[in-house]
Amino acid sequence: MKKRGKIIAVVLTLVLTISMVACGDSSTTETPAESTEDSSAESSGGEFFGTRDKSQEYYFVTYASGAAYFTYIQKVWNDLGDKLGVTTKFAGVTGADLTELAQVMDQIVATKPAGIMFAPPDAEGCVEMINKAVAAGVPVVTVESDSPDSDRYSYLSNDPYVVGQVVADGLADAIGAKGRVCVVTDIGPSQHNLRVQGFKERIEEKYPDMTLDDAGILNAEVSTELATELTTAYLQANPDTVGIYSGYAEMTTGVLTALNDLGKNDGSVKVMAVGEDEVTCLAIKSGDLYASVTQSRYNETYWSLMMLYALHNGYAGEMENFRESGAPILPIYVNPGYAIMTAENVDYYIDTYFGGPID
Repeated sequence: MKKRGKIIAVVLTLVLTISMVACGDSSTTETPAESTEDSSAESSGGEFFGTRDKSQEYYFVTYASGAAYFTYIQKVWNDLGDKLGVTTKFAGVTGADLTELAQVMDQIVATKPAGIMFAPPDAEGCVEMINKAVAAGVPVVTVESDSPDSDRYSYLSNDPYVVGQVVADGLADAIGAKGRVCVVTDIGPSQHNLRVQGFKERIEEKYPDMTLDDAGILNAEVSTELATELTTAYLQANPDTVGIYSGYAEMTTGVLTALNDLGKNDGSVKVMAVGEDEVTCLAIKSGDLYASVTQSRYNETYWSLMMLYALHNGYAGEMENFRESGAPILPIYVNPGYAIMTAENVDYYIDTYFGGPID
């Protein structure tokens, strides 16, 4: 009964935090969240659940660290750290090299942080680095993509396969469910591969008049220039293309550049993307982009830090040997949800993410 009472108290405490956190604005490559001396209960509008212990350090570690996709995640990460009174940091590698990423993880784990939110580019290739961190007493939760065979405590992301299906449905609606389509994305990271798989299989199962061949799956990595080059070449070879799935902000910029250069920016080729970054919002606002699947990055980031914070500060239960018992100490999987951003609702995203109109 004592344990049950503690668990109930934890749940109530976490529920209370939902209404007390607001999203802030900060973006760095590897720096702690800025905090001022007056970041107190009074300055945040009331009492806030937190230790005000800046010695607690929490890291967000990712691949493709310069990608626009992760900019907003850094903002939420740093703002919530400031609200809790802890130190939040950001680190990673610009590409997806596993050796470099393992070195970054080793360096961070050696400092004994309170926890790590980790975006692994490869499910199997990241098992060892995650397990080493957990074995050293540093809890890890994964976001954006997963490493299910590792000892990570929890995985927070929407289902990438389902996201691919949603993009297929949206693009089918845009082009009347007929015609040639292609994909411009970063082939390699597991979640991108699953999105492409969901997109491709949805078309095969539901849209017989749409065509997507293997040559139409273009690997632009995270390069705007490569996305422009590949899209241009594909459209020149396949002028009957009527739809494009763009996987990243960098790809979206490249795709739209190619369409403009080829004189196909007249709406004859519909583009649907994934993400809610500035590039995507502006493209939808201008009408150059048909729609985009947003991924609730605020929820994903918020609950990741709250889980790590709860673990470190003793709010996540007291079951000993929970791994051996088969009873998880945290939710194994949290789906933050998704939505479709269109011209009708893009202003809401612009106001929420960027604080008002953007140029």
